[in-house]
Amino acid sequence: MALALGLSIPVSTALDNLLLLLVGLLWLASGRFADKWACIRQNPVAVTAVLLFAWLLIGMSYATVPLSERIGMLNKYHELLLVPMLVTLLRTPQERRMALAFFAAAMGVTLIASYGIALEALPSLILAEGMPGNPVVFKRQITHNFFMAFAAFLFAVWALEARTPGKRVIFWAAALLAAANVLFMVQGRTGYVVMAALIALLFFERLRLKGVIAAAVLVGVLFTGAYGVSQNFKSRIDLAVQEAMAWRPDEAQSSSIGWRLEYLTNSVAVFVRHPILGVGTGGFHQAYAEQVAGTEKERTHNPHNEYLMIAVQVGLPGLALLLLLFGTQLRLAAGLPDATDRLLARGVVLAVATGSLFNSFLLDHAEGLFYAWASGVLFSALGQRPPGGAANAAQEP
Repeated sequence: MALALGLSIPVSTALDNLLLLLVGLLWLASGRFADKWACIRQNPVAVTAVLLFAWLLIGMSYATVPLSERIGMLNKYHELLLVPMLVTLLRTPQERRMALAFFAAAMGVTLIASYGIALEALPSLILAEGMPGNPVVFKRQITHNFFMAFAAFLFAVWALEARTPGKRVIFWAAALLAAANVLFMVQGRTGYVVMAALIALLFFERLRLKGVIAAAVLVGVLFTGAYGVSQNFKSRIDLAVQEAMAWRPDEAQSSSIGWRLEYLTNSVAVFVRHPILGVGTGGFHQAYAEQVAGTEKERTHNPHNEYLMIAVQVGLPGLALLLLLFGTQLRLAAGLPDATDRLLARGVVLAVATGSLFNSFLLDHAEGLFYAWASGVLFSALGQRPPGGAANAAQEP
């Protein structure tokens, strides 16, 4: 069930919820809680995820909104508890490899369907989200491009690690098609930034400082080419620049970038007034509404920035725990026994941490679940010996 989440996360929220329920019930029914607790205690990533959730739980106690709103907000972060569950369930390299293969398969289907929609080869009634000018499939454009950017990274990593020419060609082709889908076809701007960050990581891991320079050149060439060739990419970049230049802090906004800048400035103002403990779990909407009272500015439930979402609700300790979680993962990724897992683990953290600058990714269902699932899958290997005893073993895709 835990492995199958890799297949469902990019595809179906309903299936996600069913699988999460089954995983939770089976985890409880299987007993051996002393062994599970010992496993969790020895995994700093799992412990930090639990601490962040626990602090959000404590944050419910001093929020002033109705209890239903506090519970509703806490429930949006329940995926954090999947991390400790998965580190007790996935104990072999084969299980981790299969979990990633499920995700890759789902993204492969998504990629084929997206090209089918773009080429008008698939009936639009089958895939309600998509249209030729913006061929998303199972998710909306932000989520689609985020997942596809990570899929391109995953395929590229597998291509680099592949031991046969045939696999290498297949994975490179998949990586290039996925990257083209992000840059030239689908309109989600978050995916552009996430893919640039993942390219930089890939080159840095291979070439260190020279890799950063090479990545900067490659990203510059790719984005310049996309701007010149892709009307989708050009229109999204031009619109973002136009909306950013039109933003005025004292005026109500009516554009995507304008709203984000408005949410940013007002959320920071709320945080400055409540820096220590925040306004409590579930209290963001009420506090934000009070901040913009007497103006025509929109009352939002979501600042589209995970760092602000956490900081406003549960203060500096909550923000510190979120940063500690990301930092712990980046630090401990070096201790994973498999070279491919080390790179993919850093990629997961970098992708989510980058995307969280523009979206509340842990709050959002698909992205938050992906983060928790991928973290549990990859960091379940902490403390295990490399396969075959090799210190730098790399799994064969």
